[in-house]
Amino acid sequence: MAKKTNSSGKLRSQISGHAIGHSVKIKLLRNGKVKTLKVKIGSRSGNMSSDRSLHKLLEDVIFEDSREGEGVVVKSMARDSIAAYSGLREGDLIVGANRRRVTSIDEFSRALEQNDSKILLRVVRGRSSFYLVIQ
Repeated sequence: MAKKTNSSGKLRSQISGHAIGHSVKIKLLRNGKVKTLKVKIGSRSGNMSSDRSLHKLLEDVIFEDSREGEGVVVKSMARDSIAAYSGLREGDLIVGANRRRVTSIDEFSRALEQNDSKILLRVVRGRSSFYLVIQ
């Protein structure tokens, strides 16, 4: 059944309803032209986490372990999320949370357990490094 979407989050939700190994056709609109692709559903690679299991202030953010093992990368996020309004951006590398060094989603999750009302993040963005408070 075809469903029109203009959001990567909605697309991800629609695809998640299919079994791994199942093939689906996706139509894309690029430069005014419709392009049809046949894709095979695979499992996620690497360690990814929807933040709903991490902390209430990080709802609608998806994280993944950095390839270099340096921290946790913001993979995607809703524009209207608390994290976005606080200044977090897609592609940011989180290297610390609540004054604890983090190199993986597991460490990040444990560091977030310390405080329920606010989060202090150490963020690397490009060549800059800074602290960001989310509350």
